[in-house]
Amino acid sequence: MSSVRGATNGRRALIHSHLSHAADCIKQGNLAEAITHLEQNVPPSVINNLHGQVYLIEKAAGRITQERMHRDFGKVAFQGLRGWGMAHSDRIAAIQKVQALLPQILEAQQETPRSLRNREICTLRDQHSNLISKIQTLFDANSAASTDEAQALFRAFASDKSGSELKRAVDGLVALRDDEMRLLREWQKLDKLSEIHARAEAAYRHLERGQFEKVDDALFGMSPALLFAAYCKKYPFLEPYLYPFQLLTEIDIEAEGRALDNRSAIARDPLLSKDYDAMTNTCQKAEHAHLNAFNDIHIFDATLVPLRSGRFINANYTIVHDRAFIATQAPLPHTAHDFWQMVFEHKLKTIVSLNDCFDDIRQVIQYCPNEVGAKLQFGDVTVQLQEPITAVSDPDWKLPGRSHEHGIKHRKLLITRGDQAHELNHFQYLHWPDGHIPVEPCVMRLLDMVAESQGSDDVPMVVHCRAGVGRTGLFIVLYDQLMRLRAGLPLDVKQSVSDLRDPIQGRSLSMMQNLSQYQFAYQFLVQYMQGVYAPG
Repeated sequence: MSSVRGATNGRRALIHSHLSHAADCIKQGNLAEAITHLEQNVPPSVINNLHGQVYLIEKAAGRITQERMHRDFGKVAFQGLRGWGMAHSDRIAAIQKVQALLPQILEAQQETPRSLRNREICTLRDQHSNLISKIQTLFDANSAASTDEAQALFRAFASDKSGSELKRAVDGLVALRDDEMRLLREWQKLDKLSEIHARAEAAYRHLERGQFEKVDDALFGMSPALLFAAYCKKYPFLEPYLYPFQLLTEIDIEAEGRALDNRSAIARDPLLSKDYDAMTNTCQKAEHAHLNAFNDIHIFDATLVPLRSGRFINANYTIVHDRAFIATQAPLPHTAHDFWQMVFEHKLKTIVSLNDCFDDIRQVIQYCPNEVGAKLQFGDVTVQLQEPITAVSDPDWKLPGRSHEHGIKHRKLLITRGDQAHELNHFQYLHWPDGHIPVEPCVMRLLDMVAESQGSDDVPMVVHCRAGVGRTGLFIVLYDQLMRLRAGLPLDVKQSVSDLRDPIQGRSLSMMQNLSQYQFAYQFLVQYMQGVYAPG
């Protein structure tokens, strides 16, 4: 009993330490680090209590209206700390209250059937992981004896019906991705693991030689051979080709894109509409109307980019898969100074323009010089072109049925304010029509150029088109997914779009403007993984 009590006290002290660290981060104004640290190190039961404490503080402060009480705003409040005008002392008070409640929280957690179930799941997952590791080792040995032993182990695992219902569920589902679950179901269709091995070898050779049409044959019906080879990591070269073919054969991209768009649902539901208006209140204020290029596109309050002047700017600090962007509209004649103030204050090093803003007759202005040494003045900010503009184009870079040749312009700029100076790169995509898709090789070249400019820097890049939602959303998704693929991470277009439309980390529900742009994102990225576009 004493050992159990000692373990509980030690766990309590560890959680107490993590909560104190989060409070220190909040004192220093680093809310993002506080939230990340809590989510990574503190149990869900404690986080749930934190949500509740934040909710009570917000309710006591009158920031939660009667109409909004039908929602779980405790969780929204805590995870959206950046956007809730809470004082640091209130945030820290919530953490301190939870620290005081720790003994009761942990004791209650130990006694619930759910906590016992979770512990059993963890144990079963460990056993399952060890078994799969052993099978992988035997498979990698590539001998007749090891293949037979691996086959026996896997068959025993897949056919074991003993134990509790939970054990069978964990054996079949827990810790398995969708592709791995399909592997379990397909396993009994193959007589020997050696057959899987032989088919995987053949698929790998096809990929090495660039014979993608033969890989298609191997993948017809979702070949377990390729699934197992990718799962066991015997051939890392196979892995990037696993998920894209699932996308083409199993995911209804059109249905997924429509399901993500909830603008019509909000318009039909008065309560949802009221909540949405509350989350986009700032841009809808009468005094800000002239600062918006389009007053029917509402942007979220929680992620608005702050300026030292305190002025409103139609720009949002968005987080997509932990990668930061500033999504904004094209500068207007009376907002260009705010735009360059934002770039200067946040030390931004890359701007991506996706519209022909310098030639557009609708309000937008030329906010970059076109001649070497030429300067443009916006308030106290001076913008100067340092080198001749680099232009990239190709006669084949045209959309079907259109005459305009797409291309890219690259400007190296120097911006100064007083005795301070800052250099940056400006990339402009030419002739991408509003509401449409780009030309694949042209946007691939732009993505490579921007990636080289950004490097591994954590500073967000600025991305804008005319309104800062359609083309901007598509480019951000393409860039985020391309960087994930190059880092060996799985494709997840759906999550990227969800992040851009999230009220506590995105910009607007209008991000990624239409279904054709959503479909283009999938098609472009799958073609990239098939080697259609040479990496930059």
